[in-house]
Amino acid sequence: MNYNTDIVDEPIHEPNSDYHYSEGSYFPPQFKIVAFFLAIAGLLLCVNLNLIGFILLPLSLAVFIAKKELTVSFSLSKYRYALRIFTIKLGSWEPMPKVEYVSIFSAKKRQDVAVGPITTSTAYSEMEVNLVYNKSKRLTVFETNDFSNAFSIAELFAAQLNLKIYDATKREGKWLT
Repeated sequence: MNYNTDIVDEPIHEPNSDYHYSEGSYFPPQFKIVAFFLAIAGLLLCVNLNLIGFILLPLSLAVFIAKKELTVSFSLSKYRYALRIFTIKLGSWEPMPKVEYVSIFSAKKRQDVAVGPITTSTAYSEMEVNLVYNKSKRLTVFETNDFSNAFSIAELFAAQLNLKIYDATKREGKWLT
């Protein structure tokens, strides 16, 4: 897939060395439920040739197709979290912090969904590949359930940034490289 990183005017930029990670949907399920009803309202208003319907319909559809994306430019030492809708990317480039090491971390996560008075919760476990800087701050670059996928991404970042990998998936962490 050919990604446009929007840094084409930089003379030292090498687009082939960029890392892209799409995390999934940008909006939580609650927004998608509201967007569904706005899409129906927008469609009904469009049928009546109401201008508001022609605004509501594309906005509600954008909620369904919007994705989170992380792009890391190794050649420029910059990264960007962006909201991507088709080829439009909204987000600003930030300078890459002074990364100390790459960490593979097993995270326990929880998703809460509330509809009116009814609330439900789902717990799950996921591995994160993080770039650690300032001793404890993290920049998450990848999430997965498979250790081998996490390790291959950690190796990519370790090689590009000349860093060590720390495996924090077990109670007793260990340095892998």
